[in-house]
Amino acid sequence: MGKNDKKVLYEKLLIGMVMNNPSLVPKLAEQNLNRKLLTHHHAVLLDAILDCYINGQTPTPVLVASKVPSKDKQKVHQYIESLMAIPDTKSVTLGNLEYCVNVLKQMYEMHAMRSLAEQTLSAVEKDGGVEAIKAKWMDLLLSSTANDEQVRRVRLRKGLGQLIVQLHKRATGEEKQELVTPTGMYELDELLNGGFRKGTLTYVAGRPGNGKSTMLLNMALNASLLYDIPTAVFTLEMPMEELLIVMLSMISEKLYPNEGVPSMRLERPELITNEEWVKLVRAFQTLKHIPLYLVDCDGANISQLSLLATEYRNLGVDSFYVDYWQLIRTPRGLMPEKEAEFAETSEGLRRLAKSLDAKFIVGAQVNRNNDNRDNKIPTMRDIRNSGKAEQDAHRIITLHFPENYAPSPQECERPNELDVAIVKNRRGRTGKIVLYFNKEYGLLENMNKKTYVEMAESEVA
Repeated sequence: MGKNDKKVLYEKLLIGMVMNNPSLVPKLAEQNLNRKLLTHHHAVLLDAILDCYINGQTPTPVLVASKVPSKDKQKVHQYIESLMAIPDTKSVTLGNLEYCVNVLKQMYEMHAMRSLAEQTLSAVEKDGGVEAIKAKWMDLLLSSTANDEQVRRVRLRKGLGQLIVQLHKRATGEEKQELVTPTGMYELDELLNGGFRKGTLTYVAGRPGNGKSTMLLNMALNASLLYDIPTAVFTLEMPMEELLIVMLSMISEKLYPNEGVPSMRLERPELITNEEWVKLVRAFQTLKHIPLYLVDCDGANISQLSLLATEYRNLGVDSFYVDYWQLIRTPRGLMPEKEAEFAETSEGLRRLAKSLDAKFIVGAQVNRNNDNRDNKIPTMRDIRNSGKAEQDAHRIITLHFPENYAPSPQECERPNELDVAIVKNRRGRTGKIVLYFNKEYGLLENMNKKTYVEMAESEVA
């Protein structure tokens, strides 16, 4: 389906929804949906529906058709009824209505961005000046219709500086800037020199219960949701049902800050309120439409994993998050036990990242060596069967929850904090940062609580 076909489909769904459930018309009026977002005949229908609302009338096909400036009122009447007959317009909720509106707003903004990108490139080629180009971009951002979609505004602002640089290099014939996959946690991205690069293998290592899966899911969700980067999560440990529960909770909190649906609530669906169901529907719709693939790889060997990754690479995915390394079976289908067998799977991941020109971020277990040390933060040598992993990895990140080693929760001096250390980095710095773990939703956040929007705006400034 082309982009224009998709846009028209959502316009039809939107009109069909409010015609099937007129009680949603006031909510639609509150959305301030600009006529520019719609094709002409759908904009005319929307005006007629809102005119009914303004005049205290219930919009019916006959009434709406009578308000449309058309000679063939019967044809308009029949068209409205055809929209109301679309299956997806019959089970209508406020969440679905808002979702349709937001999709249309996003598509309009992306169209505006593409148009502006072409103007920008033309201006660069004519030496129009960087300040003039930035001014054009800021005009678009400040007039953004997505004021109710914080995540989309972040994506626009976040990519502003990078896109201008890329367009400038393209126009002047300079070498293209290498595209990276950010983690979405800006302090960590700073240490990683922007994020993960193509053709590289990164290990994220920690003891059980110290955040490996959580970190991988957060990075994958941020890449697909905030930056629109095609991403795949290969899970060899977490059951798909549990993975979906965690992911929906995370998305609900990102869409409704401080009012999301905790993952524990999803384990007891009979206790979920109507308001929470609306949020979950929107979270599920978001999960369906972002470029994120969740793949159950339980029992997969390195050869099967390679075939799967190749298939998804052909779909445009270039960022793979694998949970976790020591569960990948050997080519003979056996669980690795000897050092040479672990080396075989690690070498397979390194070669796969290189051959697919993709980014592989892989979870890894560490042994208990750090339990007897004063400094509990794992090192490279603590990774189980780490010899080949140390050699193959371009980067190694270790994780540590201090509260897991406190005598009791009451005596923990640093609750909900995660120590993240970069102990190997071929293309950047090593160092440590601290993230806040929002347990209710499984989200990792920056400790200073600086929002993504604040961060993006400061970068643009």
